[in-house]
Amino acid sequence: MYIGAIVTIAGDGRTEGVKASLPVRGSAFKQSSASQLILGSPVAFSELLGQSLLDRVVQRLRGFGIEQVSVISEGAKSKLAPIDDLSSASNTFWSAWDSVVSQFLNNGIDTLLLVRMGPYVEVDIPELVHFHREGAHSVTQVYDDKGPLDLVLVDAAELKAGEGSFRSRLSALLPHRGRYRFSGYSNRLQEPADFRQLVNDAFLTRCAVQPLGREVRPGIWMGDYSFVDDSARVDAPAYIGTGTRIGPSCAIGGSSAIEQGCEVDCGTTIEDCCIFPGTYVGMGTMDSGCSEGDYWPTPLTTRQQMDITGPKPARWTALRIQPGKGSLWCQYEVIAGPAGLSANMGAIGRSLYPEYAGNVPPKSWYYILAQCDWDSSSTVNALWSVRGDQSSLAVTNEQR
Repeated sequence: MYIGAIVTIAGDGRTEGVKASLPVRGSAFKQSSASQLILGSPVAFSELLGQSLLDRVVQRLRGFGIEQVSVISEGAKSKLAPIDDLSSASNTFWSAWDSVVSQFLNNGIDTLLLVRMGPYVEVDIPELVHFHREGAHSVTQVYDDKGPLDLVLVDAAELKAGEGSFRSRLSALLPHRGRYRFSGYSNRLQEPADFRQLVNDAFLTRCAVQPLGREVRPGIWMGDYSFVDDSARVDAPAYIGTGTRIGPSCAIGGSSAIEQGCEVDCGTTIEDCCIFPGTYVGMGTMDSGCSEGDYWPTPLTTRQQMDITGPKPARWTALRIQPGKGSLWCQYEVIAGPAGLSANMGAIGRSLYPEYAGNVPPKSWYYILAQCDWDSSSTVNALWSVRGDQSSLAVTNEQR
C-alpha cells in the first residue's frame, strides 16, 4: 500500500473562513479541537525538548515508511519549514489543499493520510491501515475516549471516482466513515497547560517523545554547546537545549525544559517550568510552572479545615511561600513567570493583567488564587484572586 500524508497546521486565528483542515458537510465532521497558539504561533511550531512538534510528527510518519509528506498551513501568515512539498496560503487554503491531493493522486498514491495539528496523537499507522483494509472502509477516522480526532485515512480510488473538488468528494464520503477506536497517547493541546503536560509525559516516558540531546546524567539531557555552571544545581528530569547557558548558583527544578538559545542568569530558580527558545531569564528570578487549576491542598474538603502538615509543593518552596498555619479552609495556588513568558498565565491571570493581552510581560509576574467551598456544593465555589504587584482582592461567587 502506497501511502501519502498531508499534514495541516491548525489555523493561527487570522485566516477567515477556515474552521478545520478537513471538509465539513453538515454535522458529519466537526473540528476536534480549537487551535492553540503559543507566543502567537500555532503550537505545531513550538519546540518540545529540542525539536518542533511538526518535525516530530513528520519524523514519526517517515518512521512508518511514509515518504511523501506535504505540509499546508491554514493561516496565511504562518511561518513554515520546507518539508518536501510545502504549500503556503498565497491562494486560498482549500485550493492549495485540493492541489496537493491532486498531485498525490497523480503520483500513484493509493491511500491518503490526513493529519491536522492541533492535537498531538501517537497512532500506530500499520494498525490503523489494517483496520481500514479489513473493514473495507472508504474513509476511516481515528477516535479516542474524548471523541473524533483530526486524523483520517482515505482510499485514493474513491476520491478519483467522485465529482467536483476533492474537498467536496471527501465531504460526501465522511458520513459513511469507519471509526477506529484509539487507546494510545493523545493530547488535545487546547491550553498551555496541555503543552506542559506533554513535556511531563515525555519525561516520564508516557509517550514516544524523546529529548534531543545527550543524557549526561539519569533523567538530565543537554543539547550541543549548552553550558551549566559548576555552582548551578539541576535536578532530574530536566532538559537544557542547544546553546543554552545556565549561570552561577542557579537551581533548575525537576520537570523543567529550557529550550535552545536561552540564558538563565545567576541566582535564578526555575521549578517545573517550560522556557521557550531564545529567552533571557534575569538574575534572581523565581519561576513556577504552576497553571490555573493546580490548587493545593487537595482534595477540597467542604467547610472543613485541611491539615497541611505534609510537604508543600516544590514550586511553593521555590517561590518561598510558607502558609502561616498548620491547617487551611481553602485551596490555594500561585502562578508565576519571568519577563517575556506568559504561557502558563490562564484566563484569570489575563483578567488581572489586562495590559499583557497580546504582549509579552516586560517583567516577572505572579498572582495568587484562593478557592473556598462555603455552601457545601462544589459545583460553584468562591474565588479570590490578587496580582503580585497590587493589594486589592478580586472576588467572584462570594459565599458559594
